Amino acid sequence: YVSKPQTYEPGRFPNNLKEIRQYFGLKTVDLAAYLDCSKSAYFFIENGARPIQPKRMVRLCEAYGCQPDDITDKAFDPNAASLWDCPIKRKSTHPTR
Repeated sequence: YVSKPQTYEPGRFPNNLKEIRQYFGLKTVDLAAYLDCSKSAYFFIENGARPIQPKRMVRLCEAYGCQPDDITDKAFDPNAASLWDCPIKRKSTHPTR
C-alpha cells in the first residue's frame, strides 16, 4: 500500500489560529513546540489544510484559555481575546549570557 501524498489545500478546515497566534505575539515554532508537532504540521493546521485533532484542540484551548468555537466557529475578536489567559511565552531569539 502506497499512501497518497498530502496536498496543500489552504482554507479547507478554516480556523482563527493565525490571528490568535499573532495577537499573542507568538511564532509558529512556539505553538508547534507546545503541541509537540513539527512546524510544518502546525503550519498545515493553522492554514486550514489539515483538520485539528481533538487532542490538539484541547491543548490549543488550554494554551489560549479559550473555547473551541473561538478557534473554529466565529470570527476572531481581539476584545474577547484580551480576556483569555495565554500561558505560552515566546521563545527568546537571543542566547542568554
